[in-house]
Amino acid sequence: TLKRPVFLIRPPVDCSYYNPEIVKTESECTDKSIVTIGTVANINPVKGIEYFIEMASILNHKYCNLQFIIIGPVFKNQEKYYKKLKQKIEVARIENVKFLGSLIDVRPVLKSMNIYICSSLFESGPMSLWEAMSMEKAVVSTDVGDVKEFIESGHNGFIVPPGDSNTLADKVEILINDENLRDRFGIQSRQVALSQLDLSICVAEHLNAYRSLIIPPPHHI
Repeated sequence: TLKRPVFLIRPPVDCSYYNPEIVKTESECTDKSIVTIGTVANINPVKGIEYFIEMASILNHKYCNLQFIIIGPVFKNQEKYYKKLKQKIEVARIENVKFLGSLIDVRPVLKSMNIYICSSLFESGPMSLWEAMSMEKAVVSTDVGDVKEFIESGHNGFIVPPGDSNTLADKVEILINDENLRDRFGIQSRQVALSQLDLSICVAEHLNAYRSLIIPPPHHI
């Protein structure tokens, strides 16, 4: 059988674009005591938004200085799921969760977040998480796809089991109470994005892959 070459090239993040140094913060909240916790995801069950909401409910019983932001479009085939989420919020009497819809530029809102959440149940490589890391955000992510290759739990973020809102809330609570840890996680996550996920790395890997196919290996006599 013919052996075909296989190349693993991950989707990149443009760290020069997702750069907190060049983005102005866009936030309705000027109160520095407010902790903003957010996620970027199109609204569908795979993204585990209900667990994000459950986490918000758990934390709201302990803190009164939180706000939760969900950025992402609601496609027509997911309107029923979106209504279910809104009902969940209403039943739990949560007043500090905002759906911002689809944004042309998520960077200003990302910069305003103190903690970024990936609550997905399934992923291969969550692009929005890489973007949050590049924006120097402290992150808490479910253990999906290749997240563990770029987040070391306790070093530059936290990793939790999918579908576990209690553990998600526990890890977020650590970051709520430790601003220095949030800052350290954010700095380290951007370094990971720059060294392993940047667009320039993806370009080089593509170039090397094409070269290996075009230029035959040297023959040994």
